[in-house]
Amino acid sequence: MRKTGYLVLGYVCLALGFIGAFLPVMPTTVFILIAAWAFARSSDKLHQALLDHPKTGPAIRNWRANQCIPVKAKVAAVTSIGISWIIVVITTNQTVSAVVAMILMAVVFFILTRPSTPITTDLSDEQFSDEESSTDKISDNKAADSGEMP
Repeated sequence: MRKTGYLVLGYVCLALGFIGAFLPVMPTTVFILIAAWAFARSSDKLHQALLDHPKTGPAIRNWRANQCIPVKAKVAAVTSIGISWIIVVITTNQTVSAVVAMILMAVVFFILTRPSTPITTDLSDEQFSDEESSTDKISDNKAADSGEMP
């Protein structure tokens, strides 16, 4: 039963993501990411299809590997959220607009606090050996200046 729920959620989010590709007031990437998450728990075939797709695959793999959102996607998301909120303000009352504004501000905060590019902390052995050799050279120079043997 759980697997069926994840499958239905995946299809619904995939449909919403597809609609979002054509409507400026609806996000695409977030629904595709949710669909990938749901399909990973319900259908290996559909999950792999999303990963292999040239449009959805890179965004899914980038999110999984780095949890970063490219600047272009941030701009599109925040713009869509702003337009959506304006529509809510025009079509609903102040209470609903205020509640929606708080939720959307939390979403915007989340989006803007994600890194835009992968953070690399990989330090290769070459960097350490270069640092060691330059440190050794400094020590050798100090020893030579003081008349000591290195």
